Amino acid sequence: MKKENIGDTYPKLRVAAVQAAPVFLNREETVSKLEDLVAKAKKMGADLVVFGESFIPAFPIWNNIYPPIDQHEFYLKAR
Repeated sequence: MKKENIGDTYPKLRVAAVQAAPVFLNREETVSKLEDLVAKAKKMGADLVVFGESFIPAFPIWNNIYPPIDQHEFYLKAR
């Protein structure tokens, strides 16, 4: 049986999946790094650029590892 082309066509989409580390405890530098990586991906032809869900961190990773009483020194270093 011959397939009929019913006219379903979709535009091509080039996606770039970025696997990179953020700048530790520095949101502004991480965003700057993200902008550079997006520009590089766009230059290479990407239509969509995706990053891991926590590339721009909202809180230190140790927040859920250490008890609050043991976090004080870490928070002072992060400021």
